[in-house]
Amino acid sequence: MYINDLPNSLDSIKAILFADYFTVYASDTSLPNLITTVSKELNTLSCWFKANKKSLNTTKTKYIIFGRKRKTTDIHINMDRIELEQVSHTKLLGIVIDEQLDWTEHIKGCNKQISSPLFALRSAIDRVLANKLQNYCTIPLSTPT
Repeated sequence: MYINDLPNSLDSIKAILFADYFTVYASDTSLPNLITTVSKELNTLSCWFKANKKSLNTTKTKYIIFGRKRKTTDIHINMDRIELEQVSHTKLLGIVIDEQLDWTEHIKGCNKQISSPLFALRSAIDRVLANKLQNYCTIPLSTPT
């Protein structure tokens, strides 16, 4: 696949490529300017995909706006006349990034991933220790004859 030349078609936004996965990002101090820039570049991306006989799954394409200010829910960004979904957090190469950049969602995910194996490990240790103590503390009793 020749996705490596995709960033060359973009003027105002940057792209991160990893295998056949890519992420585009942009920044601006003005939200309206950012939306205009991103919309223009998404149109450029759409043209690139069509010219290279590729397709982009717009139902899997989402966007996130980072910042510490108010929630931005009244934003509409379209690609090929399909409105993209705005999300509050997303996974990028295994790391969950949220719109406040405070790692809350990533930590929740890590806790879920490790809680089950830790429970199994703790249970196994408890069983082994109980077995060892039982064997160690067993006193053979003999009945008088």
